[in-house]
Amino acid sequence: MIIPVSEFGADYLETYEVLKRQTGKRKAGRVKSYLDCVAAFDIETSYIPAIDETVMYIWMFQFSTDVTVIGRTWTEYMTFTSMLDQALQARDAHLVVYVHNLSYEFTFLKSLFYFSPEDVFSVKPRKVLRADHGRLEYRCSYLLSNMSLKMFTHKWGVKHEKLSGEEFDYDKIRYYDTELTKRQLDYCVNDVLGLVESLQAEMQFNNDNLYTVPLTSTGYVRRDVKAALRKCFWLKEIYPDYEVFMELRRAFRGGDTHANRYYVAQDDNNYYTVSDVTGCDRSSSYPAEQLLSKYPMGKFKAVSKKVSLKTVVNHYIKKRGYACLMTMRVAGIRIRNQYIVNPYISKSMLRNYSHSKTVKQKIDNGRILKFLTSCEFTITDIDLQIILEQYELIRPEVISLYYTKYDYLPEELRALVLSYYQSKTMLKGDEEKKPYYDKYKNLLNSIYGCAAQDYSKPLLLFVFDPTQDTCVWRDEDKTAMEVLADAHPAEPYQWGVWTTALARKSLYDAVKYLGRDFVYSDTDSVYFRGDHDLSEINARIYAQAEKMGATAAEPGGKVHHIGVWELDGKYKAFRVLGAKCYAMVDYDGHLKVTVAGVPKGDDETKTKGHYELSRKGGFDAFKEAFTFSEGITIAQYHDYKNAFYREYDGRKLLITSNVSILPSTHIIGASRSQEYIDVLHDVLKWLKSSGNYDRIIAGDFYPKTLERRQDEK
Repeated sequence: MIIPVSEFGADYLETYEVLKRQTGKRKAGRVKSYLDCVAAFDIETSYIPAIDETVMYIWMFQFSTDVTVIGRTWTEYMTFTSMLDQALQARDAHLVVYVHNLSYEFTFLKSLFYFSPEDVFSVKPRKVLRADHGRLEYRCSYLLSNMSLKMFTHKWGVKHEKLSGEEFDYDKIRYYDTELTKRQLDYCVNDVLGLVESLQAEMQFNNDNLYTVPLTSTGYVRRDVKAALRKCFWLKEIYPDYEVFMELRRAFRGGDTHANRYYVAQDDNNYYTVSDVTGCDRSSSYPAEQLLSKYPMGKFKAVSKKVSLKTVVNHYIKKRGYACLMTMRVAGIRIRNQYIVNPYISKSMLRNYSHSKTVKQKIDNGRILKFLTSCEFTITDIDLQIILEQYELIRPEVISLYYTKYDYLPEELRALVLSYYQSKTMLKGDEEKKPYYDKYKNLLNSIYGCAAQDYSKPLLLFVFDPTQDTCVWRDEDKTAMEVLADAHPAEPYQWGVWTTALARKSLYDAVKYLGRDFVYSDTDSVYFRGDHDLSEINARIYAQAEKMGATAAEPGGKVHHIGVWELDGKYKAFRVLGAKCYAMVDYDGHLKVTVAGVPKGDDETKTKGHYELSRKGGFDAFKEAFTFSEGITIAQYHDYKNAFYREYDGRKLLITSNVSILPSTHIIGASRSQEYIDVLHDVLKWLKSSGNYDRIIAGDFYPKTLERRQDEK
């Protein structure tokens, strides 16, 4: 039922029961009573270029799947929520109101209502997870679902799935008195009604209520992890202290993404197009490491005496088999030869180095080829294995060293990982059960997220800043040591650090195996030319998966081994211009594009990503200076302490704090560093001087000297 706000009465809330209070570890008096009603709130806005402000012209408030209340002004909304607050106070209850991307709506609400620092829970500045106003508790359903409203409603197959906004024409300026068509009203209503339907389906699937449903998507797996590890009392002994935690933070690094520079360099309008490229993905890369590999499983011990790098390698790593965490100082770093096309050390890893222009350096898209100055970096023994294969370290000195024993993760945690993996695999290929497949896939990948959470960060407080005459986000006045003392993480942080390090090592092994045919890699995928099936690497993974019982069967009986490399596709043409910047055409003529900052192609509207490239020249147009514009936006914020009225277009508009989503562009190559440009020029110069340039442009792809060097090895 859809009703205007003028016809709504607060006595309607009497139709809902108050949920029984949940008891637990929270302090007495702080446990809320909730009305047994999933509510949702949403607004539609228009950007007015002439005054450079965005205004709200309709709001929707959904009570369960029963009633949708519609209003057109903020004054109406303030009166409406005041009425709700009084009715809720009378019943000593609170109402949970979900907003899909609360951060957007909160920008408008913060100049209409007062929010104290305790009322707002933010994960980042302007990224609001929860906000309390009176008896209304706003929660962000986007951070709970981790997907767009369109995907969320489609995932659960709800009756009121989000409608297409194609005919809505967001560029048209609308006001609080603009008449809306029935189709436009349906679009607005479906946003809140479909959201509630999806939330109810999600809660039913997980057997949750408003007390137990987590605030974020990772909250589901966090509680499962904590339950699995509840009996592992010994774990409290291996959580890192402050000094070790800060070393682990310095050693942490994510996935490995890199392009072979010999395929990136170009001359004028000549761009390398690699033919007959194969793509392979590693099945559940991070969960595979959690099941198949060993991790630091004791308390880290510090080595007080000074030790050499040789001692670390020979005694602590090779002889004793310890997991090592170390900080090193070197006088310089140099790649062992120019034929290493996936250099491992990232410049972002280095610290305490000179920023002088006289420092001799070569940086391959953020990766070190040459860095001849004193610097420091913190790594694990996994990283060290790769670094020593690739680099000459000039006068290396071990500043600090921590070590502990290696062992497999607790059986209880591995059982949880395997359970998620098997549940996901059992649903593979069943379109009717795809929502459940996606759910288990997200759960599986989130176990790593629990371990990799930086729990040394202070809380963000939403406080008034008199110098800016508005509220801003500031860190809580606590040191990292104080925050760590109060933290209750689900898993030891070192497990997150080692998960990514082990996955990078597995990727490195595959890239090294491919040799001169390696073209591009990204975390758990590789692209290469030539006839490779990675069977030699897969054989080792198969054996370890069998040993650890890390297998799962599809409904048809096909058995999968976690962590193996699987064929993703074969491509007639492939062009890479840097990390997360490549295009490819398969043998059916389908164009695919991956560019950081550019939305993937929308198959429904035939816009964005590869569709835009197709209309503007196709694969051959994919080169530096190509400009993407479809679906690319930038947020422009206007922060005001209080809302105010402004006369415009014969109307009295209430201007709140607001955010304008404005069209923008992404130009390929615009963010390339001069360091990377210099390396590509050096590659091009060498190719020409060695007589290999014409051969590559003609499609023969690789320097003869490089082929000989690899073959000799």
